[in-house]
Amino acid sequence: MGYRVTGAFVQVTSAGPTGEQKVALYQGAILPGDVPADEIRHHLSVNMIEQVGADEGATTGPLEAVLPPSLVQPAPAVPGVSAEAEDPERAKAREKLPADGSAPHRNAAEAVWVEFAVARGHSLADARAAGKDELVKLLTK
Repeated sequence: MGYRVTGAFVQVTSAGPTGEQKVALYQGAILPGDVPADEIRHHLSVNMIEQVGADEGATTGPLEAVLPPSLVQPAPAVPGVSAEAEDPERAKAREKLPADGSAPHRNAAEAVWVEFAVARGHSLADARAAGKDELVKLLTK
């Protein structure tokens, strides 16, 4: 026994190659067998899915058992962020940014100011080219 999407689409949680992930399934798709019960109850209550028997394609496994491997790809850690952003040195600098989103202390390292500028929408290349003194002037007005 399983469930088929009857609405335009539903978003469910299922196991993927990097652990649990949200997946959009369109009308007619069969839900993976590992969708949490509370999500199934919700989608049933709003008539977005229906119960089907095994003879109608129901599954009992995770998402990878339902979709071909080419369609099950891990999402990037941060959508739109390049591999360069995952540089350990940049990660260390980001960790030193104030949690409240305010500007770093003036004596913070240049790398911290660069990450603050990037967080404010400036490009990484421009922030690096500007240097700490210019960034402090620009971002503390």
